[in-house]
Amino acid sequence: MRASTPIFAASAAATASLPTAPAKALLTTNIVGGMGNQLFLIANLLATARRTGIPAYVEAAPFSSSAGAPRPTYWGSLFRNLDRHGVQMRTSPPPLPPLPFVPVPEVRPVQKMRLDAQQACVYNMIGFFQSEAFFDDHPIMSSVIPLELRTFAREHLTTYYGGGRCHTVALHVRRGDYTDYADIFEQLDVVEYYDTAVQQLLGGLLLRSSSPPPPSLLDSAPKSTAGTPPLPPLHLLVFCDEERFGRTVVGYFRTKYTGAVMASLVCAETEASVGSSNSAVSSLSESMMPRDVLELLMMSQCNDVVMANSTYSWWGAYLNRAPLRRVIAPSRWFVKEPYPASNHLYCPGWILI
Repeated sequence: MRASTPIFAASAAATASLPTAPAKALLTTNIVGGMGNQLFLIANLLATARRTGIPAYVEAAPFSSSAGAPRPTYWGSLFRNLDRHGVQMRTSPPPLPPLPFVPVPEVRPVQKMRLDAQQACVYNMIGFFQSEAFFDDHPIMSSVIPLELRTFAREHLTTYYGGGRCHTVALHVRRGDYTDYADIFEQLDVVEYYDTAVQQLLGGLLLRSSSPPPPSLLDSAPKSTAGTPPLPPLHLLVFCDEERFGRTVVGYFRTKYTGAVMASLVCAETEASVGSSNSAVSSLSESMMPRDVLELLMMSQCNDVVMANSTYSWWGAYLNRAPLRRVIAPSRWFVKEPYPASNHLYCPGWILI
């Protein structure tokens, strides 16, 4: 049984105040795709619940559906505090009597969800909701992610990659299933996109002559001498889901900008090579801090970010609040929908190339 069509109110009256009577409706969302997609869906769910006054819940399944193999979900890590923000996580069906489900599809051009809280139904939001415009009136995702995870990621970045002592630039290179969909997703070139982005960010600093980087990333930054303090070392951090390809990107930048920048692939093998002297770094369980969560939160604390056309690095950039941080994003996200057709994907202030 389907309930009547949900009410979408664009008028000022609909947004003036939340309903005064207790809500009869419930709100949920589909959970699909990888981490970046899931973050968009949860952000939209949280904002819509607050905007409409409708209680929200999610079915906390262990996997999400995707175009390929099922993807992991993050209820025990990124989203483990959802209940503190008003979203119930359910692992079993709700008690009877059940309410009828009303599908609420994503709207384009982007419009925030406006729903009638007094309709006795479950609004099931369906789509991807990949735009800040769906939730910029309630931008609370940074507070949803547990502080403990963000602190651990910052310590990890400092310990193994010199965060705080180097100027770190995150480069996200998206491979994996994107290479199977070359007719859909733009395949970003190392020279045409990533090198151009690095030059845009660092400019003449790439031409400076400097001594080779210290043997350990833990060595102290150069001490200040009389006059202007020295510039911090530049460190390009390559985040890539294909380690072999990521190493070719690292090799490219090390070769082209020898003596001007350091470049490292962010991976467990790199960290193991730093040495046992850093073993004092705190640890979290794999279930609480999966490797992909760790790398996303590390990316969110670099000084600058060069995104891929990926929702994963979208969130790495969006969550980044480093002082004076800059974000470079590809103007061609999809093969058939370059900017401005895809302008809903970008945040204000991001630099498109």
